[in-house]
Amino acid sequence: MITGITLALAGFLIIEFLGKRYGWRAYLFGASIVLLGVGATSTAVMIGNRGVPIVNPNDWVVLTAPIIVTLTYSLLVLHGGMIEETPEEINIKSGVTIARKIEERSLKGYPVLAFMRKRISVPGWKTYWITAAGRDETSIYPTELHKIVDMVARYVAEAKNKGVTPVVLVEGLELLAMYNDFKALLKALATIHDILVVENGALIILLEEDAWDRRELELLRSVLGIGVSAPKKLKPTVSK
Repeated sequence: MITGITLALAGFLIIEFLGKRYGWRAYLFGASIVLLGVGATSTAVMIGNRGVPIVNPNDWVVLTAPIIVTLTYSLLVLHGGMIEETPEEINIKSGVTIARKIEERSLKGYPVLAFMRKRISVPGWKTYWITAAGRDETSIYPTELHKIVDMVARYVAEAKNKGVTPVVLVEGLELLAMYNDFKALLKALATIHDILVVENGALIILLEEDAWDRRELELLRSVLGIGVSAPKKLKPTVSK
């Protein structure tokens, strides 16, 4: 009975704390665990003094099978893929590029993993909004650097399996620097850089260099392994 109650409680907690972030996927996941917990508890409840379970243990296997399948499916969807389909080949410079802006249409249709300050929708992109206001499945709180690194690692691994060159776009370093220790931000960027370098991926960072302290900008460039100057615009072309 204790196991069943614990499972049901865990399901409610998943719905409460992950529902707003992951939407229906978290609700499905949590509901599956709740149902499993309720079913497990019911088998422990006895009728009268004969100790007969409400649900026969032999039948319980059949009754719980759909719940277990649903739980497994929802878990897989919750941690689902970040690249929906294999894109056309694109010519893009690997390594790190720092630019003031980028023309989104130049990467339209390509599975870019983007962390943005502005909310945009570009076909093919997997975009997350860096904000201190929103708390849904498409937003990331500025202090959640570890989640950004984890998403990049998952994305690069999936890109490798699908034979796709990984491209990560990061905007809003100014906001991230306000909410995090600068050394912590550098460590996160260094990790992202290393993950991408191994797979010859591209890291595009959009920032206003004039807004940064000279020493911080030099450290940033050093950690990312780039020189003193960088192109202001990135204009990759789709190969025909």
